[in-house]
Amino acid sequence: MAKYNNHKVSNSFGSFDSRKEFQRYAFLLSKQSEGAIHGLRRQVKFVLIPTQYRTETVQLKTKSKTRQVVAERECAYFADFVYFRGAEQIVEDIKGVGGGFSTATKDFVIKRKLMLYKYDISVRVVSKATDWQ
Repeated sequence: MAKYNNHKVSNSFGSFDSRKEFQRYAFLLSKQSEGAIHGLRRQVKFVLIPTQYRTETVQLKTKSKTRQVVAERECAYFADFVYFRGAEQIVEDIKGVGGGFSTATKDFVIKRKLMLYKYDISVRVVSKATDWQ
């Protein structure tokens, strides 16, 4: 069992973090075969903040040497699904809703805002595998 009581699913289509994510993928595949969407991709990486380096000087026996070391690792968002409806690119994240609260974490909210700021992409949050807007 994974976080938020999700059960991982592995099958011929790949590995999915939850049953709902797999169901959404199957739904989107059907929409793609109907011609309603195209270019469906899963787990697409968007770099929000690149890796940051700093210069460090190391004193060796006879000389000093400078090198680049990682100060902060990159911050990236992995979209559950990315596809096109016509010319419009759609980025989706599947989130469960239960007990009156959403599983959207603070990290997700910040990354969603950074997606809009950096890429001018509004991440569509989907709670039902068969939602079609």
